[in-house]
Amino acid sequence: METMNNMMSHRGEARCVLPVRPPEYSYHARDGALFALIGTKEEQTLPWVANNFLNLEIRKDYTQGFVADFVMLDMWGNCPWIIRHNIPHAVVKAAGLDCVEFIKRVVSSGYYCFLHIDRYYLPVYPLSYHKMHFYHEVLVYGYTETEILFCDYIDGRKYHTFSGSYDDFRAAYQSNADGNAWDYLSGMDILELRDCDWYEYDHDKLIRELTEYVQSRCETTLYDLYPGGKANKSATFFGLEVYFSLLDFLELVMENEKVQLTILPIQLEYCHKTLMRRRLAYWIQQKRLDPAERCCTLLETAEKECLLARNYALKSQALGDRGVLADAMTHLRRAQQADWEGSVRLLEALKNG
Repeated sequence: METMNNMMSHRGEARCVLPVRPPEYSYHARDGALFALIGTKEEQTLPWVANNFLNLEIRKDYTQGFVADFVMLDMWGNCPWIIRHNIPHAVVKAAGLDCVEFIKRVVSSGYYCFLHIDRYYLPVYPLSYHKMHFYHEVLVYGYTETEILFCDYIDGRKYHTFSGSYDDFRAAYQSNADGNAWDYLSGMDILELRDCDWYEYDHDKLIRELTEYVQSRCETTLYDLYPGGKANKSATFFGLEVYFSLLDFLELVMENEKVQLTILPIQLEYCHKTLMRRRLAYWIQQKRLDPAERCCTLLETAEKECLLARNYALKSQALGDRGVLADAMTHLRRAQQADWEGSVRLLEALKNG
């Protein structure tokens, strides 16, 4: 997927394509879309990336699976390059608007659409996706004479561009709008991508949040915002302790055939290391970090080991061989050790730099 700059912003045009760029890492739909957008701003957003996505959390639920994410409470609202406008399904319906025509008008005005669709209705997905209805968020960035253009995850958690005919995309949208109780977006997010020349790198914020990562804690989480939420913290792991939770989970999968293997939390750990490498490059460029520091080598090692752990987990899933997970656990332990030492050394280097 290459950056696409052939935007045509006049209503009534048969084709309109807004710029997107594939993220350097991939985890889930919301931050994939965010990085696909701000990636078009290139180095302008590096200070913001260096200040965010610093901590991790995993809520342990071995019966229903993991809930794993970056500790970042409001992704759109926290990013100064994106302005979010939410349009509920009910508004589109009450106005008597056809969803495809509405999306085309939004895109031709220079805005992106982030919304749930039902993959079941779109032939561009593999056949396995059409065995059951599956609702997922996609980023719409354009349209042609006959198709809607959008980004989604597929094939080993990679973010790709796709296209679907107007009729297929309309059916995928309508299925979600009519019957998906899990549509927490309550419609579609209209995302406005803008320039921002006022954001400044915050070194104190970085030290504070990196300290929380090293100490496996988080002062503010989603649970703090809702009554009774703190009771859930007993089953939640932050920062470096996420490794312990992942290892426990993989061991349980190997021992109990009723526990389903999920790759997402391991992918999250790998994504975190990929972003850390990006931050290292930024700090070195800004003369805040000496590239000869031992932490750089250690954190690069952690990234490689997390990638190997992820790949062995994918191999186990593809072959149906749970024994392969022993190799994934070996690399995850190596990543844990390198990450622990590297993050501690990094924190000290940044404090002293």
